[in-house]
Amino acid sequence: MHCPADGQCFDDLGSDGVYRVLQWLPTPPDQPTGIKVYDARPMPPELIKVFLDRQSWSQETEDRFRGVDGRAVPQE
Repeated sequence: MHCPADGQCFDDLGSDGVYRVLQWLPTPPDQPTGIKVYDARPMPPELIKVFLDRQSWSQETEDRFRGVDGRAVPQE
């Protein structure tokens, strides 16, 4: 996965099974912080499990990702 050169980003595994690198965008102080998708990859169920196994176990998380396959998400 690619990250912006300035390092102003964070990663997220969406409930759709797509792993995204999200970049903070500069915004004026009186407005909400902007975010854009910098990079994204669909994750097969096996990689989703590996990703979840690196975190503390939670029944809610297990239920949310059960049967999810990011490869089925249309690319846009």
